[in-house]
Amino acid sequence: DGEQLTRTMADNRARWRAARGDFDSETVEATVQGHSQNGVYWATDTLCALHDSVHGINKVYYVTALKFNSSLTGGTTTTVTLHPPKLLA
Repeated sequence: DGEQLTRTMADNRARWRAARGDFDSETVEATVQGHSQNGVYWATDTLCALHDSVHGINKVYYVTALKFNSSLTGGTTTTVTLHPPKLLA
């Protein structure tokens, strides 16, 4: 961009862009029953352990988005959007 960047500023910006690319490259969406887990409501900006034997995923993720749903036939569910943790600190 048009700012006067020092070498350090340019290096930091390049590292952030690379980390952002890593963050955006892996997104997992999982739909779970209910709006809470063991009495604790789902919340963004938290960490979540995902154990999915069907897809072979056993990792800790960062919760970036939640979508709460409710229907007469399906009950209450939450769609949890997950990304790799500790990339955009």
